[in-house]
Amino acid sequence: MEAPPRRRARARRPALPGGLHTGRAGARVRPAERPVASWPRPPPRRWRSTPASKRARREEGRDPRRHRFPGEEERARLNAAFLQAPVAIGIIRGQQMVIDLANPQFCRFCGRLPEQVVGKPLLEALPELEGVGLDDLIHEVMTTGVAFVAKEQAVRLARGTDGALETAYFNIVYDALRDERGHIEGVITVATEVTEGVLTRQQVETLLQRTQESEQARAAMMDALAAQTLVAVCYLRGPDHVFETANPVYHQLVGRDVVGMKALEALPELASLRGDGAGAPATGGPTAGRGGAGPPGLRAAPHRHRQP
Repeated sequence: MEAPPRRRARARRPALPGGLHTGRAGARVRPAERPVASWPRPPPRRWRSTPASKRARREEGRDPRRHRFPGEEERARLNAAFLQAPVAIGIIRGQQMVIDLANPQFCRFCGRLPEQVVGKPLLEALPELEGVGLDDLIHEVMTTGVAFVAKEQAVRLARGTDGALETAYFNIVYDALRDERGHIEGVITVATEVTEGVLTRQQVETLLQRTQESEQARAAMMDALAAQTLVAVCYLRGPDHVFETANPVYHQLVGRDVVGMKALEALPELASLRGDGAGAPATGGPTAGRGGAGPPGLRAAPHRHRQP
């Protein structure tokens, strides 16, 4: 059995006087100092991040407002208010009256999409307005700078089924739009639709007119019947028993014109006949008298009274 090979002895570096020794390149260096025992330094403290803080940092990094220029945030707010305004707002510029800006409410009132309105002249986007006079009003405001205000302005717009014209009512304001130097550069339009309220009021007015006409026709018919009858007929209205009408026979009977007068003023002698002084029943129904005692000229005179 062969003996294992012996390791080759490592050559020791020659010692130098003064405790110096040579390095690999033969340079003289100081002897290694004895290490001094010391406590190890504590590791740097790290802040623990919660899920909420991580989410906040993530949202902060994605927030586009961090990279906006001064004043851009204010312009963004104004743009949001312009788009969300509950009234129709539009800006018209130039002699060609080009619709520069229009919010969604403006487009909805016109019955168009935004791409059909914005960037086009007024009469090209809304040809049904030609000859109405609104373009002349806008041109006058752009020239003079005097605002125009109209209430319940009737405008026919092609916003019905299949582009049919329909009448809508608006409260409109046209005012001059000025630049920083005060020069007029366009017209700002603000409109609020009041079509529903106007139509409702018109229906009520029509109904009242028909009611008045029917009431007048009924009164005329009753007057004609009273004039042709051979008995004295009068009509009293209200708690004061005002004579609304009386036929010629009644006038001849009492010897005076009593229409429009209260019962006790026209016939004061009635106060001695009835406690209420009117001679009319409290129930509002008709009544008739025959052969009763009364003041001169009223004996045996039948009366018919009516209360509404």
